[in-house]
Amino acid sequence: MRYSFVKNGISNLLITPCTLNLSDYETNSPDLKIKKGVSALWDTGATISVISTNLVQELGLIPIDVKRVSGFVGSSILAKSYVVDLEFGDLKIGFTSVVEAPLIRYDMIIGMDIMGMGDIHVTHPKLSTVFEFVVE
Repeated sequence: MRYSFVKNGISNLLITPCTLNLSDYETNSPDLKIKKGVSALWDTGATISVISTNLVQELGLIPIDVKRVSGFVGSSILAKSYVVDLEFGDLKIGFTSVVEAPLIRYDMIIGMDIMGMGDIHVTHPKLSTVFEFVVE
């Protein structure tokens, strides 16, 4: 399966659209089938994927676990963990664990836990950025 995203201009940040599909998981509103488009930063420096606190509150997610995580400054905290399905176009990654953090500029960070499932290709033809994520 292949996901491709093209952005005009050369970019040093890789931000793509993503759809959260929560229809198979418990939320504070169990009658609601949630499918929401979000912005996701692909970060090779992140070992795990992250969902923003604002998005967690908006969707009424219920945590399934707590994990000890540390950021780039080195201090560790306990973070709530959630399970979501991610959709990048036709590419679907189900039952994905994400931890909550107070992200400001993005709804999610896609970490190496997801990127390690496939191959990433980034090219810059004709002053654009072409990103491909291929999972076989």
